[in-house]
Amino acid sequence: MKKPLLCLLVTLTYFCLGQLSAQSSAVDNLSCSLPCLNKNFNVRVVMTVDSSGREPLRTEEQVQAILREASTYFEPICVSLSNCDFHVIQDNYTYNSIDSEERRQEMKIVYSYPRRVTILFVNKVTSDDCGYSEYRGLFSHNNAHIFVALKCSEPPALQIAHHMGRLLGLKDTNADNASELVDGSNCATAGDCICDTPADPYRMTRDSITNEWKLVNNFEPTDYYEGCEFISELKDDNGDFFSPKTNNIMSPYLCKCSFTPMQFIRMADNIQSTRRLMY
Repeated sequence: MKKPLLCLLVTLTYFCLGQLSAQSSAVDNLSCSLPCLNKNFNVRVVMTVDSSGREPLRTEEQVQAILREASTYFEPICVSLSNCDFHVIQDNYTYNSIDSEERRQEMKIVYSYPRRVTILFVNKVTSDDCGYSEYRGLFSHNNAHIFVALKCSEPPALQIAHHMGRLLGLKDTNADNASELVDGSNCATAGDCICDTPADPYRMTRDSITNEWKLVNNFEPTDYYEGCEFISELKDDNGDFFSPKTNNIMSPYLCKCSFTPMQFIRMADNIQSTRRLMY
């Protein structure tokens, strides 16, 4: 059942004005249900092969199971993914490892369909994160694609959920170089610009001389979290300790399991507003 219009407008007003802090419990107790879109993305799947037996890295049946699992993360807004085309690259096994931007662009151009979400399964994508996608790719004619890296610590279904979120207009929770304040006072304009995802300083640190934020050179994830507990003692510009949600699907942590209500609202709004109906 769709959310009543008045309730949706009131909720969005609070979200856009940033009047709810990043730590606010009100967001988790909204009396209104989320909108149910009843939308299914019929995705194109491109599968690479191994270099020895030239066998697909995953079978079509395995991919269908992966898509069903990925769809569970979007159930609160009635969005799902299914496979409408399964293409195996039999003639070029070198595509199973993407080691450059040029290689990624080449694969995207050759195998992606315009106006269609395309998921490309490879062994590895050389980057700091698992897989690859374009922020707000759903709004572009040729950028609604997801690279899934099978040799990654995160399972394929979670990678797809994370990168679908990015295609649908969600930023990573540690976006914008730790500029978001812990008290949430600038949550609508800093960080990931979503107010129920707490400020996240992952991969950032303070310069001991200038006291300015900078990227960590010798980055060690264990400096920031242990298990699924955030352990860093970094403070924001107000002197408040950071306490991000390590379980958020758009977080950089290996603890992903859910989106927040505001993230669902953002994705639902973008799906409904885009003219590029990639279903």
